[in-house]
Amino acid sequence: MAAPHIWPGHKRGSKIGTQQAHTWQLSCTQALACRPRRVLVLSSQQASSSSIPPTALQQRLAEAGVADWQAFCQPRYSTLASESEVESVAAKVVELCREGLAAGDLELLFQQQSSPGISDLQAVFLPNMAYLRELLAGERIVTTPYEPPGLTPLGRLLRNQPASMGKVLNRSPSRLAELDAWLSVTPDLLVKDLGGPVQQQKLQWAHEQLGWSLAKLLSERFFGRSLLRMASRLAFMRQLGLPDPGNLQYIGIVREPVFLARVSKAAGREVSTAEFAEWVAAWLRTSEGQRWGFKPQKVKRARQPKG
Repeated sequence: MAAPHIWPGHKRGSKIGTQQAHTWQLSCTQALACRPRRVLVLSSQQASSSSIPPTALQQRLAEAGVADWQAFCQPRYSTLASESEVESVAAKVVELCREGLAAGDLELLFQQQSSPGISDLQAVFLPNMAYLRELLAGERIVTTPYEPPGLTPLGRLLRNQPASMGKVLNRSPSRLAELDAWLSVTPDLLVKDLGGPVQQQKLQWAHEQLGWSLAKLLSERFFGRSLLRMASRLAFMRQLGLPDPGNLQYIGIVREPVFLARVSKAAGREVSTAEFAEWVAAWLRTSEGQRWGFKPQKVKRARQPKG
């Protein structure tokens, strides 16, 4: 059975014409081509912090108004052989920054084996970006405190799925229609309302207790798990002196008998259902249990007087 179509405003099989792709090409290179070329002058404070002069790519990014231009100092950027290569990479960076990505996000994307940095700018990268923008034109997201404030739906995909999206951006534009099926099985990336009080409570717990990235939380289907189950089981394991888990298999997925069997084996003694239930009841009376064991109360709206 085919996966449900979740993208409002998009028709399957729609294609981007060459004229539209050319328009996107002009829009992304305009910030570079229309600015006068100049030698980048560092302030005295910047000059004192590093004796390494800016590379050609950094100068182009600074001219284009990229705020994090100094971050692009990795060897892969400083060894660009020709001006055309510099212009190509700069144009790609400018386009990706339009989706709200920070320099660290771009570095992770360019590190992938199938990197957008190696794709042809005009024939592959720009038409693919145009297609993806049209595909997600009807989507809206609520950014979390752990995401860049200007992040777009496409930016979230690029940020949380760099390996998969690196491959997408390197595909022939004629094959990008296959993307519908892939996106339809990852609805958490876009349609999950991460701004709601319940999800914000889960995010806060994960940030403080696990320290996992949003990408890992999404891959673990974290937002569909019970916070009470995860928080109480993790706290119980720590109380027994056991190490934190590397995934949600035992603290968020398996049934309680399986969890207790696993804990008993790791602790070297039997942990009964009654012992765990008594411990959870006591934990719920602590400040930690009060904070994570109950869902946030909904704010009640005052009734409007009639008439």
